[in-house]
Amino acid sequence: MPVTVFLLVLFIYPIIGVLSLSLKGDNGAFTLHWYTDALSGANLSVLMSTIRISAETALLSLLVGFVPAYAIARMWPVFAALGMLSVVVPHFISALVGTYGWIIMLGEIWSPRRRSSPGPPPP
Repeated sequence: MPVTVFLLVLFIYPIIGVLSLSLKGDNGAFTLHWYTDALSGANLSVLMSTIRISAETALLSLLVGFVPAYAIARMWPVFAALGMLSVVVPHFISALVGTYGWIIMLGEIWSPRRRSSPGPPPP
């Protein structure tokens, strides 16, 4: 119950407030003027282009992801584990390269062997 109240107060209430402000005109009356301005002219073409690119990307991702997933699901368990590794391991390369980069940049200032002595090394 407290989590629901927390969500309502901190998330839902501000969204409703912004929505109600967007539906009021300069004189405080109900209007859709702001939405007609936002969805006309160049804004509309940009919005439609964004929606088209998003849909194409989603379909392409489904096609590219479904084929290996289906193949891995049909493999023997040993080969399926290798297939899963071939899909998952590339996602870790960025974090691994970044970690090694920080280790190289920090060098002797920070080392896992020097955890017990915080601060810079003695001169």
